[in-house]
Amino acid sequence: MNIYSENNTIDPITPEELHSVQSYLKDLAPEFAARMAPVYELLGFEWGSDDEACVPDALDIEEELYDLIDDLDGSPLLERGEAYIYISTGGLTVGVEKFSDGSIYRHLGFDIQEDGE
Repeated sequence: MNIYSENNTIDPITPEELHSVQSYLKDLAPEFAARMAPVYELLGFEWGSDDEACVPDALDIEEELYDLIDDLDGSPLLERGEAYIYISTGGLTVGVEKFSDGSIYRHLGFDIQEDGE
């Protein structure tokens, strides 16, 4: 199945679609946070400034996910009528992408990038 239209135009994500995605992602957030907390601990991946940096626990991760999910609403990409919105911080990523066939991809993710020298 070709998910991209021939003229590469995709209908933008509607506010109703976005709210549905946000609700779905919020339902997944507690379990995802519980699964990610040991990964942060294992990696020693800290959040915060140098003086107050700490490895986040599951509750910290869950709260950050809720904030990111809520922030999808105010994304400039939504305001521009884009077919995708991704927001990330502290290794966490939330996103939504709409394809030309109308299907919607919902995303909770974890990604660490090292700064190159």
